[in-house]
Amino acid sequence: MVGLTSSINKVVLAELLDEELSKLDLEEVSNIAKEVRQGLAFCLSRMLPCSELVRLLLDLATSISQTRLTKVVSGKIPKEASGEAFIDIEFLRGLVREVLMYYLVIVLGLVDHELRIPVKFEEEVSIAGRKYRPFASKLLPASEVMSLQHAGAKIKIILPRDIYKCLDVALNIKK
Repeated sequence: MVGLTSSINKVVLAELLDEELSKLDLEEVSNIAKEVRQGLAFCLSRMLPCSELVRLLLDLATSISQTRLTKVVSGKIPKEASGEAFIDIEFLRGLVREVLMYYLVIVLGLVDHELRIPVKFEEEVSIAGRKYRPFASKLLPASEVMSLQHAGAKIKIILPRDIYKCLDVALNIKK
């Protein structure tokens, strides 16, 4: 069990030592998964509680995610960042866009008193058992809109045209 977290240590150290987002590829993720499975198998085979290991892994996952997300928000991304060497880069950029958009609609005063924003459905979408047809409009909670857009639902926030132009520029997260 000594080598259990060697791959995790490598990823964490690289993230802490480098000012820019560090490389995180599929091979590193596969090595981490293999080591974690071995550690859990060790605990379970000896009827030991795995709670300490799981707590440690949760703390590490929290630290890695916070650090990587902070670097993306700050624009500290290497110029050569690609999907193969940085498997989470598009996911992180999507989260940053989602968070930025959430606060933009609030700051621009585009929400009502219940933090809902007007949207238009560009395709049929089902939400909580209710179907919305293309071109239908509805007020939805801002957080729900961001999540639906992140998940790929074709819904558009109804905004004045000038604001759309500004948002296109603001939401183009540095690549």
